[in-house]
Order: sequence, then structure tokens, then C-alpha cells
Amino acid sequence: MSIPCTSGAAVCQLHVALGLPGNLRVSFVGSAAFSNQTAVVEWGFAAQLPLPKSVLSSTVTYKLQDLCAPIEVRARGWEDPGLQHHAELPGALLGGADVYYRVGYAGTAVWSNVTGPVAVAGAAAPRLAIFGDMGTYEYAPSDVESGGAEPLGAVDISVAGSLARAAGGLHAILHVGDLAYAHDGPSSRWRYWFDEIEPVAATTPWMVGCGNHDCLWGLSRQNPHGTTWERAIISAGGDGGQCGVSTDARFWMPGDSGLIAGWEEARGGTRNNLFYSFELGAVHISVISSEHDLSDGSVQRRWLESDLRAVDRARTPFVLLGLHRPIYTSTQGGSALPETAGLRASLEPLLVRYRVTLVVAGHYHQYERSCRLAGGACVPSSPSAAANGTVHVTAGIGGLQHHEDWLSPTPSWVEAQNTSAYGYLVLEVANATHARVQAIDATHGDEAFDDFWLLA
Repeated sequence: MSIPCTSGAAVCQLHVALGLPGNLRVSFVGSAAFSNQTAVVEWGFAAQLPLPKSVLSSTVTYKLQDLCAPIEVRARGWEDPGLQHHAELPGALLGGADVYYRVGYAGTAVWSNVTGPVAVAGAAAPRLAIFGDMGTYEYAPSDVESGGAEPLGAVDISVAGSLARAAGGLHAILHVGDLAYAHDGPSSRWRYWFDEIEPVAATTPWMVGCGNHDCLWGLSRQNPHGTTWERAIISAGGDGGQCGVSTDARFWMPGDSGLIAGWEEARGGTRNNLFYSFELGAVHISVISSEHDLSDGSVQRRWLESDLRAVDRARTPFVLLGLHRPIYTSTQGGSALPETAGLRASLEPLLVRYRVTLVVAGHYHQYERSCRLAGGACVPSSPSAAANGTVHVTAGIGGLQHHEDWLSPTPSWVEAQNTSAYGYLVLEVANATHARVQAIDATHGDEAFDDFWLLA
């Protein structure tokens, strides 16, 4: 079981992310005992010491009183998060060479092992894994108030193991929200979860989106930057009173912090993990927060339209949108929600206008895939089709128990449904017009349980 490094002479929770174009971001955790030391990432293009390049890390942390519901968080079990260190390695992903690094404190013996290689995505055939809703209920059963992981059907260990087996062939992972599920248990779940993913996340960029259990601010529905749809039931207490502070401190995505200056959800706008984009070879990936305002004129929607408008389809012919809540779902509970209708009304015009290839969401713990959709109807799936359409996939299959509440009869736009498989999608670009997507079952031999093609 996990042992914290936040009170000893060690570093832990290593994970990497894509930063500014060509840059790699490296994050890790250390003990507050080293608060007067200089946190450093050393790196190079070979695994041997000494590593020739060195970058200083920025440091953030948070205390119990920084959260918006400290009494509730303490009652569930508080654990000091330690020092959260983040560094950007300029140009590390340029030139086609694998990257190796180690993290630690200058002038001390506290260093990680040399870690790597971090592979650079080739322009022709990048491979991206995508899923949502993982948690750590199986790995940390003693932390589960319900009495253990078995009643929850959690299989996060299997999913983490499958990702580790696949990691050598992956160039990035996109986790579309609901990360550690630290909202209803002790805050040590963050540590347990990073233990689970570190074998993959230390060498494969782990990009995250904002889920309802990760990023919400406040204890009421009056989220200062929340959704504005009438009768929406999104509760700003969804992350258990952490107010997004925990998630913000632990990750550093490539969002423009100036767009959210003053937002409590991002510690005054020092970091924007809520909405951002990145490119992976021939794929442009936009990530947004379904938990925050996406109405016409909102900061986030304006950013999304600007981001999609600027896509160079000659360089990145495939465009993917990741968010936590699906725009289309045939679940009984989700299909009639104001949130679902609001997302669809606000975002689908952009999907059609800018020819978004694929939308991947989570939130509902099941798998569902649509035809190429526009306006609730299937459009022809061919490069010459006059109508633009987008494939929608709900992939809330990262480890927590499945839901089984499909509408009957099944809507005509549904092409695949599954409530037994757990795992993730793997998107692999074949050429400038075709990309293959497989849904991998992590609990049954890493076999594909769905297999389809996307047309740029």
C-alpha cells in the first residue's frame, strides 16, 4: 500500500504533460521539509548521468484552510499534499529524440531515478488513449466508506495495468475528468491514485480535463463561473469542498491563465487547467470544462471558437474535443437533463461549423458511440459528404462501476453500447484522411470491444 513521501527524504508522484508547443512539463511532489531547497528537473536525450540540461521548478502547495469546506474535508481524513513542483523543459519534444529526466533538490541526495524514455509523437501516426472516470477505489479499499471496492465494482487496478502495458506505444493520454475521486473520502486518495498511474504518467503525457468531482468551487449551486442553463442541477459541491484547489495545484496544463485571472477555481488564475488545446502529430485536441459556463458570450466558449477557427487542417486534419459530460447520451438520467440540452445547443453549432471529427466525454460510467451526428441525425460517413458531422463517444469506463439505464427504444443515432467493459479508447492516425479508434477492454486481455474509423 502507498507510503507518503511528503514527510520524508524522497520525491514521488512523477507525471508529465505537454506544455507549450515542443515543450515537456514535468511534475512531482516532495516534502515540506525541503521548502528551502531548490527543486530541479535534470534532463537529456540519453539515460546516463550526468544529464546535461537543468530546469528550475516552480512550487505550489495548499493547506486545509485553503479549501472552501475545510471542516468536511478534515472529517473525511486530511493529508498534507506536500510541495507540488512543476517544470517546463523547453524544446524537449523537438528533434525526434526520446527524453530522459530525473527530479530532486539541488545540493542534496534526494533524487528520483532517471526516468524515461518520453517518446515524441511522430507527425504521421500518433497514438492517443482517451477515457474518463477512473478513481482509486480498488487500489485503496480501506479508504472507501462503503466498506470496500467490491460493492462499487471498481477495477481501476486493471485499467492502470492495461495502460502500463500499452504505454510504450502511446504518445499521450487524455483523461476527460473525474480523476482520483477524492471528493467522498480521505484526501490521501490523491496519493493512492498517483501511485496507480505513475508507471504510465511518468513517461506518457497525462492530459486532464475537469470533471464534476475535480474542479467545482463552493458548496452551493452558485458557482461564480458555473453553468447558466435554466434548472441545471450541477452542484458546485461536487468535488467535496476541495474547490478545485487540489486539482489545480497538482496539474499544469497548457491553458492561458490570463483568460481566468481572478477565478477561484484556478487559484486566482495562476494556472488554467480548465480549457486548453494541444496537438499530437496530425490531431488537434481541444479540452473544455462542462462544469463551467459555456453559454454564448462566455469566456470559455469564446476561447473554444477561437481555438477551433485557428486549426490548420493541412497540419492537423483530425480535430478532437474532450469534455466531461457528453453532448449526446441515451441514458435515461442524462438525456433529459438541462445540462445535456445546454451543452448541445451551445456547442453543436461549433462542431458542425469547424468540422470537429470526434467528441469524447465521460461522466456516465458506460460506453456509447454515435454515428456521425449533426442536429440529432446521422449524416453520411464519407469524405465527399456535403454535411458535416461528428462522432460522439461516452467513455466513462476508466474503473468505477457501470450504470445500466439506457433509453428504450434505442435512439437511431446509437451505433454501439456497452456496460460490461472497462478500459479506454486508443486513437491511431493511419493517414491524412483516416484514423482508427479501438475501445480496449482492460479486464479481458486488452482486446478491442469496439472498432471504428474516423474520416477527416
